[in-house]
Amino acid sequence: MPLALDKKLTAALIFNLVVVIILLLPLVFKPPRAVIEISPRYVPLNQEYTLKVEYPGDLQEMKVCVIYAPIGKLMFCRSFSGNKAVIEEKASEDRYSIGLYAIKVNGDGKEIGEGKFSVIWGANLTVEAYSQPSDLKEFNGTVEGVAVVKVLLHDGAPAEGATVWAFSKSSGIKVTPFSVKTNSSGIAVFKWKGANLTAGNYVISFTVGKPGHHIAGTKAIIRVKKD
Repeated sequence: MPLALDKKLTAALIFNLVVVIILLLPLVFKPPRAVIEISPRYVPLNQEYTLKVEYPGDLQEMKVCVIYAPIGKLMFCRSFSGNKAVIEEKASEDRYSIGLYAIKVNGDGKEIGEGKFSVIWGANLTVEAYSQPSDLKEFNGTVEGVAVVKVLLHDGAPAEGATVWAFSKSSGIKVTPFSVKTNSSGIAVFKWKGANLTAGNYVISFTVGKPGHHIAGTKAIIRVKKD
């Protein structure tokens, strides 16, 4: 083989080797990533979750941010000294929505980790209802009363802003209005009117809806006895 050709072949091999090394270096010497743990990974609305972050190296400062991914809404950013962070947060329905959340971690100004978790439907609502009056004697004429509905979250806190729909399932009873929003005490009040009620049970049914929660329902009973 001529010497000139041999030098060209050697140069080509060296060049190719350098290219391979350049391409492999980022893979071989890939910088470490932060380890992110979220518990639970699927967080029911109004429940607490814990976010732990640890970086396998020295850091002066680490910043952890949580973003509501569907619209890119920043929920919070918190800074920590060193390479460890623990965040305890409640996915309260006045701030959180159902959906996917992204976790972004920066260390000393550089992106060092990312993760995700989801907020899911909250626990079932507790609904109670009663009528005032609830016990009557049959008579000819009209009678009026109120039906009170109380809606609570899973922890017993009042569910403000829930929508309650009322339906009379008995002829002779009319309920107004059709729907009411619960107040800060989780209470919605309806008016009912009855005419010429005979002995028996008269039922008013209620359906309750609130974003992030399953539909719930209950009923109030008006009992009419023979005179």
